[in-house]
Amino acid sequence: MPEPDRIDYIGGSDVPDLIQLEPWGCSRRLYYSKLPVEQDFPFHGNYHTKRGQRLEEIAIEEYEVATGRWTYKIGFVQDPKRPWRCVHGDREQEGMDNKGMGLVEAKCPAVAGFSRIRMQGIPLAYEVQLQWGLGLLGHQWGTVVVFNADYWALIWKDYERDDELIELMLERGEESWRIILNDRLMGMQDNIPEPLPVSDRRCISCPWRARCKSLGDYGEEIGHEEVPEVAPVKDYSLSLLAGEYLDAHAAHKDAKDNLDELKEQLKALMGERIAVDAGNALIYQTLVKMPDKVIKAHTQKRIRVRGKKNGD
Repeated sequence: MPEPDRIDYIGGSDVPDLIQLEPWGCSRRLYYSKLPVEQDFPFHGNYHTKRGQRLEEIAIEEYEVATGRWTYKIGFVQDPKRPWRCVHGDREQEGMDNKGMGLVEAKCPAVAGFSRIRMQGIPLAYEVQLQWGLGLLGHQWGTVVVFNADYWALIWKDYERDDELIELMLERGEESWRIILNDRLMGMQDNIPEPLPVSDRRCISCPWRARCKSLGDYGEEIGHEEVPEVAPVKDYSLSLLAGEYLDAHAAHKDAKDNLDELKEQLKALMGERIAVDAGNALIYQTLVKMPDKVIKAHTQKRIRVRGKKNGD
């Protein structure tokens, strides 16, 4: 049977949106994507996503070597009773005593994301994707495998089937899919979920952030920066450099988010201490005195690069 279009089913990667799981899930985004509503800022992947997909096979190989477990490809699976419920399973596996076959969910985050996982543990978003697959396939256990090629490091964790969570996801899926199909059939958006708060960081990179929150290319309010109202001159010789810039910007944002989280953790652990010798680093809590007027009001030119959106 041919695989249906992505808008015609809810898969494991949609589940954080389905249950609006923090820090990135959004039920309105699921609604927009399945209705479907045209994206303001289409996302077709970047080097992080392409790299992660290519590395999944290596992640599985490293996992097999580390654990001695055998894994088997399964591909796309659709629930015959609920065609909207599907999963792209990475692998099935054997190796846990008296538990039968298990499922493998492989992830290959960039350096910043992997560092965060090493410190904070495997994200709940990864676990719910695994549980979605366990519910559909009927397995009693599974493993989330996380691999980073820069460190050549592997993390994995086994999970038991969570029937309560699976039932919750199934109920949410039934209701959400009923609403989406009804609005799609009627050609309306009458049952669109409530938006997240204006300041929510989930909105900054959302492909529908303009229509939903009037946010621009970097999460700034549209109109905050004056963009020249002139027709762009075509010069495709800049395409490679512009693409590298967009990839670097995505990597920079990922690293900055990780750095901000680490600073907050260090601040909490420092408490009232002013200076700490951590063995490999000296940590200080500093005070920065700012003058009344930091800079004189002025206008400056900036380079602004954004991926093309619909209508460009």
